[in-house]
Amino acid sequence: MRNEILSDDAHSARRSYIDALTTEAGRLKGIATWKGGTMQKALIEAVEQQRLKLMSQEGTAVRRSMGLMQLRLEDFDGQAEIVKLEMADREKNLLESDYDQEKVLSTQRLDRPAVSSAEYWGFQGEYWPDEVGYYQYTVKNACPPEPTGSTSGQ
Repeated sequence: MRNEILSDDAHSARRSYIDALTTEAGRLKGIATWKGGTMQKALIEAVEQQRLKLMSQEGTAVRRSMGLMQLRLEDFDGQAEIVKLEMADREKNLLESDYDQEKVLSTQRLDRPAVSSAEYWGFQGEYWPDEVGYYQYTVKNACPPEPTGSTSGQ
């Protein structure tokens, strides 16, 4: 949340303006010839009022942004719960169907990439950045067939 708010251009502009007003108030207080004068007090008060008003507006904007982020997070959490329930249901159906993954896998052939004149080194958990994208994998499909009359996607 913090990073999103700090990277938002509108929030950054308000914070920069608040900082500029703080600097300006300091400069006004530092003018020796105006020390204690009516002009100095009036200008400092005007700058301070503007700074306080802007700080209030920024606080309201940050609260609004955080509220929107909270709604998005709650939505993601709700979606995650739905996915968990769907996965549990599919796992239950798979267990009840007596589906034999090992039997399905044993009927499939695992095709290895053709080895050219280059030496082939099997993947052992490490990778080299210049080789990423050139690795070739072959996999078997142990997933059960999609049930007919599925309600997914609705």
